Amino acid sequence: MKIPQQIRESQEFDKLRLIRNNVIDSKNLLKDKLSNRIKEIRRPKRVLSQEEMIELANTIEDIDLDTIPLFGEDAPLVSIVVVNRDGLNHLKRLFGAMDAISNYYPNFEIIIVDNASSDASVEYVNTLDKYNIKLIQNDVNESFSHANNQALEVARGDYLLFLNNDVEPLSGFLNFMMQTMLSDENVGAVGARLFYPDCSGSSINHEKSFSIQHNGIMFKESEGFIRPFNRENGVEVYDSTGDVFPVAGVTAACLLVGRDDFESVGGFDEEYVYGYEDVDFCLKLLKRGLDILCDGRARLYHYEFGTQQSDNAHEVRDRRLNNRRVFVGRWNSWLRQELFNDIINGNRIFSDRSLTVAFVVTECGEDATAGDYFTALGLAGRFEQFGWTVKFLPQRGSRRSWYYVDDDVDVLISLLDRYDLRKVRCANSLLVKVAWLR
Repeated sequence: MKIPQQIRESQEFDKLRLIRNNVIDSKNLLKDKLSNRIKEIRRPKRVLSQEEMIELANTIEDIDLDTIPLFGEDAPLVSIVVVNRDGLNHLKRLFGAMDAISNYYPNFEIIIVDNASSDASVEYVNTLDKYNIKLIQNDVNESFSHANNQALEVARGDYLLFLNNDVEPLSGFLNFMMQTMLSDENVGAVGARLFYPDCSGSSINHEKSFSIQHNGIMFKESEGFIRPFNRENGVEVYDSTGDVFPVAGVTAACLLVGRDDFESVGGFDEEYVYGYEDVDFCLKLLKRGLDILCDGRARLYHYEFGTQQSDNAHEVRDRRLNNRRVFVGRWNSWLRQELFNDIINGNRIFSDRSLTVAFVVTECGEDATAGDYFTALGLAGRFEQFGWTVKFLPQRGSRRSWYYVDDDVDVLISLLDRYDLRKVRCANSLLVKVAWLR
């Protein structure tokens, strides 16, 4: 039945239409949440056979020795700093693979800072006469920042290599990193590509065996927090010699830095306790105008959280909350602007993606006839010339609510007066919302 025009133009009819739209929108949002939960439950799990794991390990460890840069006896002295607490098994694995350094890089010293270990870590270190290790023994479990900073008291090197005790280095990684460090005087720090080992017995990363763990640190926005994350984490190993590229940060699980630059920014900030100190450190270098580079040629396995898994869960939670509070207070405002500028300009230093623009339209696709879609289509073509990603949120023909906006959308443009921008649901608090008047 056709509704008379005089009723359609009444205020009561507008109120009823608004109530109807609100009910429909609420139902669609609920359906979206249920749909996303079902998709996660049905997501195929990554399970590798023994043969697949061997094949992936071979790909990771297949380093062309002829490509490793050569250094003579005049190579810069590198002070390798390892912090340890009750990590005997990790130390054995690390020093079992130390030929990955000693066979290729001729000028280094090793400093181990032990944080009151109760296992046989110290006794084991004292048996390693081959390396003439400098051992600092703390009476308490000092923070990661403080323990690493302590090493400068005895370090002689012009360069510092911070290395976790739970890494397993592969051939020539330090040579690659040093070549990158010396390639330009503006290089502040160099990181490496880290891989997950066999994680099939882990409760945390059991689906990530022999995948990439770290290829630099970037940032994403999540409900107001500009959160650091490991670039390419969980990505399948790909056959590549490895590129060298700028990033916003690198993990201190393997980080090479000049001593002068390290001291100029005050080293690792000791307000952090096992978390964010390496990201904070890299951002300090960036603000000084220095570059942070990740060298994909330098490869190590990282048995992540090797020591922290045994820590008290409440202590770990409290540490993380405090670290996040410190990091947000110090960097969040600055990072919001840097991240958005990086995405708009396509620099891919702070973010690994291009700007994403979503258009709210009546309908989209080959059979669409709505004029608003063709207006959006013309503008979308210009945006794509900038390398930006374009999406459409149609009212018709979609099984999801058009108010449910993907987290990767940076700019939302509505071409419809009936679309209420106040109802938008998006975890990206940096989202720019535009009402386009046609």
